[in-house]
Amino acid sequence: MRFLPPDEQEIVSRARILGLDGAIPSPSYLSPQWCTALSLWLAVPTLGYSLIFVPLLWVIQHDRTATKLTRLRLELEEVSERENPCQESGPAAGEPPIPPSGTDPFPAMEAHRKRFCRSS
Repeated sequence: MRFLPPDEQEIVSRARILGLDGAIPSPSYLSPQWCTALSLWLAVPTLGYSLIFVPLLWVIQHDRTATKLTRLRLELEEVSERENPCQESGPAAGEPPIPPSGTDPFPAMEAHRKRFCRSS
């Protein structure tokens, strides 16, 4: 009935291992299929209001769960930074170095400006 995508389940499981507060109770979403079924099942007894309110409640709980998962993700990043304080602060592998000031960081843009932009 409740579910989380695999990447978000990984975040929750890592947070549980580290004992973070936001991992218990486990955040999860009400399945969209259940939301649809519940809306339709309650449509007649609620005179159709369930077709508006059940999806609205689903969106609200989805937003709250996403907020909890974001908070857990940030806490996990803080914990990993505390455990590994000696990481390289330079550019990551594969990133080009930052050009020194005074040079054009985008030489192709100058050619684009000459070709396509009108000077005033």
